[in-house]
Amino acid sequence: MGNQYMLGRSAIIKLVLHAAKFPHTAVNGVLLGSVSGGSAGEQQVDIVDAVPLFHSHHSLAPALEVALAQIEAQGKAAGGLSIVGYYHANERFDDGEPSVVAKRIADAISNNCPAACLLQVDSLEVQNYLQRDGAKVCELYTRDRGWNKKSGLKYSDIGVPDILADYLRDNRQARLVDFEEHLEDIEKDWMNPTLLQ
Repeated sequence: MGNQYMLGRSAIIKLVLHAAKFPHTAVNGVLLGSVSGGSAGEQQVDIVDAVPLFHSHHSLAPALEVALAQIEAQGKAAGGLSIVGYYHANERFDDGEPSVVAKRIADAISNNCPAACLLQVDSLEVQNYLQRDGAKVCELYTRDRGWNKKSGLKYSDIGVPDILADYLRDNRQARLVDFEEHLEDIEKDWMNPTLLQ
């Protein structure tokens, strides 16, 4: 049947805010969570947080490697979370397919976590998500001889559309910091510990 994926509240909010902060550029980040189960090859992947990485130079391998190492270390220190996936939003609203770079980064993550996923943010659906229940913010891709679109991404998002609408109205996305911004000003905390408070 395949792995099951649950996208949690903090992860949804952060990846949408990241895309909203930089609406005219591609953005990406990693997904933190846990993998459990394993009976009959089926695992449960709970995605509990998202860590924004880049909004322009997402293919800089040395910076990406540093970011991934730091995220992995902080995730383990903060309750045993690990990198379980990657998210990507394209710069064009009408482009809903993961880029070659997105797939390569997801490949690297999948080498360390075979159950990892790639979430492609659907910018056109974000507005629908804010206006009605049941809309999808992103498409799920899993690795099986390449990255293939799958159904079955579940959302743990009760109340999230209303919270997101309030955050966007209050320009909360301006407070979000990605790793690229941290490289420009190390005083900025790219782990965003107070963003959702």
